[in-house]
Amino acid sequence: MVKDISYGNEVLRKIGHVGVGIAVITAGVFVHQQYGLDSVLALLFVATLFSFFADYVRLELKVRWKELAFLERQREVHTLHATTFTLLGALLALEFFEPRIALAAIAMFFFGDAAAAILGRTLKGPRLFGNKTWSGSSAMLVVSAGCAFILLDSIAVIIAMTLAATFVELIVEKIDDSFAIIVFA
Repeated sequence: MVKDISYGNEVLRKIGHVGVGIAVITAGVFVHQQYGLDSVLALLFVATLFSFFADYVRLELKVRWKELAFLERQREVHTLHATTFTLLGALLALEFFEPRIALAAIAMFFFGDAAAAILGRTLKGPRLFGNKTWSGSSAMLVVSAGCAFILLDSIAVIIAMTLAATFVELIVEKIDDSFAIIVFA
């Protein structure tokens, strides 16, 4: 069982987040432009079901993928993986919000959370809340604002979403932020 993820593995995990974020956002925009929102939702639904099935196999049938175990957080050893939470959050956001709003929230998670984790662990510094540092929360704020400015038009929505994403990333400890940032930003 993984006790704590090392700095090097955390960096690998967050590089993976950024890569997957780029791929998911690019594919989602392409499918949306070519086939419409219903197709994006259908693909996300299938991906979410597949992820739930993978979690079932991993948790209930005790089939482990040892090659990827070094990237697991301790809480993921006995519960749903962050991938499942991310897909579920994206599915809900796209179902209930305008696509650009949902896309901004998804981008804030993939890129802002990665920046917060890497800079927070690299620069360390004073803690704000739990294990969260000023440097990590500042990175989340700046990257989330950048995502919002690129994807949104309304300054009020940009400010509200940026602050919400940063606040959620700061205060969430037990709930997977893969889900919480996307849904609450």
